[in-house]
Amino acid sequence: MRNDARLTAERLAERSWLLDGAFGTELLRRAGAPCGPVDLLTLDRPELVLALHREYRAAGSELVATNTFSANRVALERHGRANDVRALNQAAVSLSREAAGDGAPVVGTIGPVGPWARGAALEPARLRDAYAEQASALAEAGADALLLETQCDLAEVALALEAVRSVTALAVGVCMTFEVGPSGPRAPISGTPRELVALALEHGAAFVGANCGRGALEAPALARAFAGSPLPVCLKPSAGIPEAREGTLAYPMDADAFATVGEALFSAGVRLVGACCGSTPAFIAALRRRRERAAH
Repeated sequence: MRNDARLTAERLAERSWLLDGAFGTELLRRAGAPCGPVDLLTLDRPELVLALHREYRAAGSELVATNTFSANRVALERHGRANDVRALNQAAVSLSREAAGDGAPVVGTIGPVGPWARGAALEPARLRDAYAEQASALAEAGADALLLETQCDLAEVALALEAVRSVTALAVGVCMTFEVGPSGPRAPISGTPRELVALALEHGAAFVGANCGRGALEAPALARAFAGSPLPVCLKPSAGIPEAREGTLAYPMDADAFATVGEALFSAGVRLVGACCGSTPAFIAALRRRRERAAH
């Protein structure tokens, strides 16, 4: 790992960071319907994954995430690929590093493990082992930081942070997905922004935030809910709730509308801003242009 690429809470708080956009929805659009999670395209069609990394980087992404959202043992064993966990995560870091060049840190992404059990509750030991195995593979491959994302259960977040901390000292961020209701944002199973911040501080996380959810229009409410966080805040909203149109899913928000929201998030003090489901490199490029104009 390059020393200049190591991410810490202090380094993240020094400036704003433009992240990348969706991998799952965009790779599905480009590859059709792969057999299994789109993470497997990292091994099966690496040229597609590398091309998308490069497009996001060219659009302006300053941190390069890995295509490893579902690259854990529980998810992959459903498709007979459990033995590919380490190879998949290591290949994903390699592709991200190739696209990043010398100018951007690589962040290894880890999605929630529990939902892959499809209703059958997993024992804590198995959950912990799955998180530890993936975090270890990403760290050994040279990731500069890790991100637990799209988490929906505060108890699983606590277990995941413990597991990650047991295998690596890399900086780790955590983002949950929230629904904004009359009483404020709340994760689908358990957790509020305030509770997430407290848990993140307890476990020494480097940043906190939210990703995915119902769309960028709820992002300002999330920014307000995280206001005052002593840790840098990361928001990666989706392009809205998709609708079925002519046999495909269409997202309601375009790149310019998304960039308007993203620019407001930066202005509100959110340190890391990117995009989630339904976004493309055009979303990141539009946000980069807005940020550049605002700086002059």
